[in-house]
Formats: sequence, structure tokens, C-alpha cells
Amino acid sequence: MPDFDGRPILLRDLATHTAGLPNVPETPRFSWNRLEDPRNPYKPLSRRELVLWLSGYQLPVPPGMRFSYSNAGMAVLGEALSAAAGQPYETLLKRVVTDRFGMRDTTLHPTAEQRMRKAAGHAHGRTVPDWEAPAMLPAFGLYSSADDLLRWLSANLGDCPSGAAGPDGHGCAPSVAAALALAQSVQVDGRLLADPGSLGNGAMALGWFVAWATDGTPIHWHSGSTGGFNAYIAFSKAHRWGVVALTNSDPDQVTADQVVIDIVRRLEARPEVASLP
Repeated sequence: MPDFDGRPILLRDLATHTAGLPNVPETPRFSWNRLEDPRNPYKPLSRRELVLWLSGYQLPVPPGMRFSYSNAGMAVLGEALSAAAGQPYETLLKRVVTDRFGMRDTTLHPTAEQRMRKAAGHAHGRTVPDWEAPAMLPAFGLYSSADDLLRWLSANLGDCPSGAAGPDGHGCAPSVAAALALAQSVQVDGRLLADPGSLGNGAMALGWFVAWATDGTPIHWHSGSTGGFNAYIAFSKAHRWGVVALTNSDPDQVTADQVVIDIVRRLEARPEVASLP
């Protein structure tokens, strides 16, 4: 793992996109500027290549000083958590997240039955293949459904399913609630960074972006696109709402982003929200 004058990269730096790593790696076989197949760009990039690239990468700034979104950093974070747990990433994901919260359609490797139900991605009016990204699975390798993401939102709002519920069957078990609260806690405030970049006046929790409602309470959100797909998820624990949008249309049009932002504005304008103390 690279460092900057002895300052190492921390897990927190990776989870907040402040590690100093670029968005994507540049290796002999992979470069965003010379893709073998633009419809499936990450297929040639192997985990071994990612490790070799990381071992020789020189950080341009000390970790923790600059926000720069990094899919490479998310991939490294997944590998680090997997190594710490002594389990493959897929096994760790099932144990900690998908099995616990009843997210049966959230997986790195869909079954044949799940693939039959999966929407086909589209770009420029044509069907496109799913991205294959063996080295980047923790960054954007998950398949999911609107129902599963709503289950994930419910848990983040404090309403866990039976496998993670509190002793009385309601809310979330104390250990689960503590883990979710930690993930939602602000770790990096863009207003305090030497170089906030695109984060601006927003903030980062662990993986979550954080915007601020008019009353100063946090709105957690994340969005993303792969070939033929666009997704956006957001919630306000203080105002008790959550929203998910998934599209299988041109990702350049970020339709899901536009839909969710419009819904969030409407939710935040509700009288019962506007009148909160």
C-alpha cells in the first residue's frame, strides 16, 4: 500500500475517497484512454494487475487532504476488509449485509433464475452487456433490486428485519444499530478539506455522501452508473423518508439522479418536515 512521506492510507481514507488514489488504475493492459471494449471496459483488468499497480503507485498528496472519487480505492477497501476478516469478499458481504438484512437479490453472481428476472441495460437505444469487472467488484460489481434497496433503506432508518432486529423484535439489534450509526457518521467535511474537489460543501460518511437539509440534519445519498444502468439512493433519518430509483437506460442521461433529486425536494418541502423544530 502506498504512503506519502510515511503517512499511510487508512481504511477511513478509502471509505471517504480521500486516500489520494485516482478513480481508475492505469496498467499495461488497462487504460481508460485505450479501452479494448468500451461496452465492457473493465474486463481485461485482473486483481493481480490491480495489486501490482497499487504497489508502484506514488500518492500525489497526503491521504486525508483531498477528495477525489476513486473506484480503485473502493476496490482496495473491499480487498482490505476481506483480508482482515479472513474471508472472500463475497462471503463477507453475505454474512454482514445481505443475509442479515434479507437482501436475497443482492449478489455479485446472480443465479440463472435471477438473471431471467434481470433488466437488460441500454445505451444509445441499444442493448449492452453487463460490465464484467473481476478486479473492481467491491466498487461496482453488485446486482440488486428496488425491493432489496428499500430493505437496506429501512434498516438505515432504524427498522431492521427479524434477522437483525432488537430483542423485542422491533428496531435494530444494538450491535447492528451501532454499526449503521458509525457508517452514517460524518467522517470528512468538505468545508474543512484543503481540496474538497467535487465534494464542495458536502460531507462524507463511510461510503455515503452527506448533504444538508435546511434544518441542518443530514441527507445520506449515493448514485452511480455502469454500462446501461443508473442508480440513486437517498434517505433522511431525521425526516423519516427514503427513496430509490433504478433505470436501465442511457447512463449518460442520469435519469435516476434527476428523479430522486426531484422526489427529495418534494419530500423536504412537506409541511410536516418544514415544521420540524
